[in-house]
Amino acid sequence: MALVFAMGGSAVAAKHYLINSTSQIKPSVLKKLKGSAGKTGATGSAGPAGAAGSAGAKGETGTKGETGAPGSAVAYAHVSKDAKLDAANSKNVSSASEFAAGFYCLNVTVPVHNAVASIDGAESAGAADVDLSESAHTECGANGNVMVITLNEKGTPAKEGFYISFN
Repeated sequence: MALVFAMGGSAVAAKHYLINSTSQIKPSVLKKLKGSAGKTGATGSAGPAGAAGSAGAKGETGTKGETGAPGSAVAYAHVSKDAKLDAANSKNVSSASEFAAGFYCLNVTVPVHNAVASIDGAESAGAADVDLSESAHTECGANGNVMVITLNEKGTPAKEGFYISFN
């Protein structure tokens, strides 16, 4: 029986010394318990992308949009390097001719004020220049004709097909 009483007293004493807050621990011991922060490891590179998923089902056809406003081009043309007018891709331009290598005359059937031209072909590094002035009429004849000069990548006149748009 003495043993039971002795053990009971120890349990009461142990309850009295139970630690339930860090304020009950000596600061120097607490510091040792916490330790220092470890080194952060380097992050690795991203892994390869996963395979593409399968295509989804085709959506429904949308409603037809409204007709847009008419374009500002009153005339346009596609002309080959041999001065052949592409009638299917031309409007209000009745003819094309070449009077020297890289110098073309177009007969435009409507009054025009401005023009933009570009060389036909993505592989060409050349450029096109348009002359709407009176001086163009000297080489190209009567009023209504426009002179187009096509240049190669060196900047000298050369036979090149071109697109032109007037407004």
